[in-house]
Amino acid sequence: MDLMKNLNLTIAAIALAGGAYQATAQVFTYADNDVIIAFRQDASAVTDVLLDLGPVSNFKSLSLGTHFIPNTGSVSGQSGGYTIANGIRAAYGNTLPSGLDVAAIGSQTGASTILYLSKTRTGSTAVDPTKSGIAGSAPWKRAAKTVQAPSTGVINTVGTLAFSASGTGVTTGNGFVALPANAVQSYTVNAGTQGSLNNTYGQGNIESQTKAGSNLYMDFYQMNFQNTNPKGDGTYLGFFTLDTHANLYFTPAGSVVPEPRTYAIAGGLGLLAFAAWRRRATK
Repeated sequence: MDLMKNLNLTIAAIALAGGAYQATAQVFTYADNDVIIAFRQDASAVTDVLLDLGPVSNFKSLSLGTHFIPNTGSVSGQSGGYTIANGIRAAYGNTLPSGLDVAAIGSQTGASTILYLSKTRTGSTAVDPTKSGIAGSAPWKRAAKTVQAPSTGVINTVGTLAFSASGTGVTTGNGFVALPANAVQSYTVNAGTQGSLNNTYGQGNIESQTKAGSNLYMDFYQMNFQNTNPKGDGTYLGFFTLDTHANLYFTPAGSVVPEPRTYAIAGGLGLLAFAAWRRRATK
């Protein structure tokens, strides 16, 4: 499924809603192997936001290029869904603030014991379109099954608890939840504040931190367990881009990406298409 095809429909939906974000309860069930984007506030620690983008297979099957991820529902294949940018803005403000810790996580528990983890993408590979098809970070290493299993368990707990949360201060949607950072179901409580999945992941910090006025880039890796030595590198799947207005994109491995201004051009074309549609509809 080409997520870019949803761009015009998403922009139309935002225009119809006037950019407003409304909290309405919807049914959503987190599933093992889903990709979660988790946000937590590093200093104030007031609100966590989690997005379920659906199974990792969605990202493995994407065509080359940069894909706009409009909302959680379209990515997860379920009806409805929150516009990602509007949900994040409702929690943190219209412009993405600095000091948000962000991680892309996923796991296959049980016999497979697979980890999917993000890592900050840095240097020229983060912004140079000619280098976008390669990893911009040293890959995470595969590890023995007994080493990876605790981390997969933490991720499964985070997804299961967060997307079933309810009560005071909790805003839920189809693949979206915002909840107090101190809630027992939150990412902050269950994954900790060190970017180590509650001290179960020992290779480094899986979280990246937003900076005011700058896009955030995160490489995304798959680690199948490996009991033999030497341990191999994880498989680079591509990278996420979170821009300063909380729009989310994914670029699969091997892609060559247009200049960032192309995103704005694509958005402008979407608005023109919506205007043309409205003119036809009123005739």
